[in-house]
Amino acid sequence: MIPAKLNFGCARRDGALFLFPRSGDGDVCAELVGRTVVEFGQIDILVNNAAFQIERSPLADAGEEEWDKTFDINAGLAFQLPRLAAPHMPRGFG
Repeated sequence: MIPAKLNFGCARRDGALFLFPRSGDGDVCAELVGRTVVEFGQIDILVNNAAFQIERSPLADAGEEEWDKTFDINAGLAFQLPRLAAPHMPRGFG
């Protein structure tokens, strides 16, 4: 069972586990993948659909902290999750 204190959001439905990382940090992603593998033995499907955006006008109003968070979530998760999950997924058609 995945404990309540996590670095990501978690929900269950119809036997599936839905996890919502709050960061693209490698350690957070490794924790997410590791806990999933402990609970299920493997990862059958990875839907990597996380994104973060705040609309700004003008762009000059956006700060570096906002940029860092946006890039961390949008690019970090797109890189980290497939890289870490792939060894725990069955071979498929791709």
